[in-house]
Amino acid sequence: MKSIEGSNAVISGKLEFLNPGGSIKDRTALSIIKNAFKDGKIKEGDSLIESSSGNMAIGLAQLCKYYNLQFIAVVDPMANVSNVKIMETYGAKVIKVDKPCDVDGWLGARISKVREMMESNDQLYWTNQYSNKANPNAHRQTQAKRIMKFAKLFLNNFQNKRTFLIFDS
Repeated sequence: MKSIEGSNAVISGKLEFLNPGGSIKDRTALSIIKNAFKDGKIKEGDSLIESSSGNMAIGLAQLCKYYNLQFIAVVDPMANVSNVKIMETYGAKVIKVDKPCDVDGWLGARISKVREMMESNDQLYWTNQYSNKANPNAHRQTQAKRIMKFAKLFLNNFQNKRTFLIFDS
């Protein structure tokens, strides 16, 4: 939080790029993995798979390393080379699709590859960031609570000042 001299404005920022994996997707990855453990869907040593253009895969790769899980990231040619190297540094196996799906483009191609791999290996757990309820719940349980905490702080302490909230995700 920063007051601007000579002004009645207060600026506050929430910088998700400072998370260990560099993005807000760290929250999603942690929520999905913790819920999968809690629900008995995975155990130490299991293999996870996800379709990602980068940030989600980095979040999952770092947490899989921490929780002693194997991780396969299915990416496409648009994936940043640095992001792929980060995933591999955490021990992820990176598989790159080489042709977009006619209807759903690169996302469709990545999801098709995930499904194909799951059909041939029933030991894989798809974290499925696109429909996993732990994804939005991560933000409700962490980010939304922090935003509300700061909003109350602003209301209580800075009622007569203009407040700007800056969020990086």
